[in-house]
Amino acid sequence: MDKDELIKGLKWAHPLLNRTPPPDYEEQCGRDFNLEQGTSYEGFVPLLIFRLYQSSFAIETKCLNKIIEQKQVFALPHNNNPELLGLINFDGQIKALFSLHRVMQLSEEGIDHKIPLVDEMPRMISLESDKDFWIFPVDEILGIFPCQSDKIINGTDDQTSLLKGLIKWGDYTSVALIDEEALCRYLRESVA
Repeated sequence: MDKDELIKGLKWAHPLLNRTPPPDYEEQCGRDFNLEQGTSYEGFVPLLIFRLYQSSFAIETKCLNKIIEQKQVFALPHNNNPELLGLINFDGQIKALFSLHRVMQLSEEGIDHKIPLVDEMPRMISLESDKDFWIFPVDEILGIFPCQSDKIINGTDDQTSLLKGLIKWGDYTSVALIDEEALCRYLRESVA
């Protein structure tokens, strides 16, 4: 298969993959990936793995509310918080949009945005914590994967750290596991 045939095939697949899921799809996925409801994945933690610039991160799905397409961002005048990107319309409500890139202190240095690593499909992820929603744009969603609890290499005991540890994903990639409770607490304090 040559490059043109591959591109033609990808263009055909794009609408298929971006179609609206069946009504029971989200409920079924929630049952499949929510360990709190008692699945047969004993000893496994379901993780959403995503990319920010060239770094891979993961977060437990128990706090995941939604994955949505990029939305229009409305800038806030006189915003002096570099981590707060602006406001978006999220399910008919106005919600704050944060830069996880800046929260995690990732640098754009050396990143060529004209050459994507893969066929990028930027998305936003919404986390829910104590009835608050924390929304971030991400460069790419890599998927939801079960991870054995004992494969998580614990991070620091530093109370200010936003990471729980590292995960070896595949043969070569280390994925930073974000501590969702610490992240939500940090954001709550940053906007207070």
